[in-house]
Amino acid sequence: MTTNDPLLQPYQLKHLTLKNRVMSTSHEPAYSEDGMPKERYRLYHAEKAKGGMPSSE
Repeated sequence: MTTNDPLLQPYQLKHLTLKNRVMSTSHEPAYSEDGMPKERYRLYHAEKAKGGMPSSE
């Protein structure tokens, strides 16, 4: 699916090309158990590392 939404278009910043203008700020998803990161937290970061935009379809 292609879109004309400027937020999803590449952006050139001097010598750097950004894939789009979407970003994730630092945050704490509160997925720890007993104060330690467990499987749910690892899976959260694994999915996040795959990148891309979630679809509303």
